[in-house]
Formats: sequence, structure tokens, C-alpha cells
Amino acid sequence: MLVQSVIVTDRAEVEAERMSARFKLSVEAVRSSPFVLIGSAASIAERLQDLHERLGVSSVTVFANRPQSDQTERTMAPVIDLLA
Repeated sequence: MLVQSVIVTDRAEVEAERMSARFKLSVEAVRSSPFVLIGSAASIAERLQDLHERLGVSSVTVFANRPQSDQTERTMAPVIDLLA
């Protein structure tokens, strides 16, 4: 599964609102999309585990450097540490 955006933050609702305004989607659409991961490292790890259990998702691909965002190759590091 190709994840389009990863935002590791303790302000998930604020970031979801920002993204929903940018893409003209509801906050719920952003929060429920499997292609957007927003939240703490722990909540993102839980979400990935849920996607695995419910949908059989066994691997994800994320952009190493996402244009117009703070996403870098290190963004997923704390999440990966929790899943290891």
C-alpha cells in the first residue's frame, strides 16, 4: 500500500483539519483514509496493525521526502521502532 502522507504529531486533529482544507475533503475522510497516517507514533502503529488485521495489509511504502511537507526518510522511524 502506498501511503501518501505521514505526519507524526501530538496534534492529529489540527493536522487533519489542515489537510482537509488543503484537499477540500472532510476531516473524517482524511482521518479514515488508509493512505494518510496522522497521529502519534503509537497511534499510527496501532492503525497499521488494524489495517493488517482487517484488510491483510502486510507492507506499506511511504515517500522518503514528500514535497511541500516536513515528511523525510526519518518520519516513520519511531513508528517502525514500535512495530519491530
